Amino acid sequence: ALVLMIPTAAWGVGQQPFTASATVEGVPAAASATVTVKVSIDIPADHYIYRDATSAALLDMGSLVAGEAVYPAPVTKFDKWEKKDVEIYNAAIAITLPVTVPAGTADGSYPVQAEVRWRGCNPKMCFFPTSEVFDLQVVVGEGGEDATAEATGAAEVTEEPTEEPTEEPTEATDPGDSAAVTSQDMD
Repeated sequence: ALVLMIPTAAWGVGQQPFTASATVEGVPAAASATVTVKVSIDIPADHYIYRDATSAALLDMGSLVAGEAVYPAPVTKFDKWEKKDVEIYNAAIAITLPVTVPAGTADGSYPVQAEVRWRGCNPKMCFFPTSEVFDLQVVVGEGGEDATAEATGAAEVTEEPTEEPTEEPTEATDPGDSAAVTSQDMD
């Protein structure tokens, strides 16, 4: 068995060039209203993320009802890593997730978690999948002091980035491999 040991500092582990944020729009809301959780991913110049590896979902909704996520239109490009045409995002995106407040919901602040996942590359290397969870508040009626619900969250790098493919690909250069590096490993 081939064992490949590479110092993680040389790979830039934890140095994801992509950043995510989340907000709740349309608060305070009335009972029977729909608000929008907006999850944004900033994508630097000369970088992109794969559409098929990008997702956003609402977790821990309590009595609130989640709708289906709405994604922006991707662009298609030939990808040297996948060796085929793929759908990507190559500029900042916003994914919207509708949240319905059921009729009869009491005034107050209701916690919601939003999770976003992505996998991206630049011309020289791919970064492994990353996920981030945001804790948000949906304010119903006059139940909260702040009508702008900014999110808090921390990214979790689930794998190490890969280098540009060589003539003979190895397991370490395949962006589909799993290395299981978590944010705890980076401390």
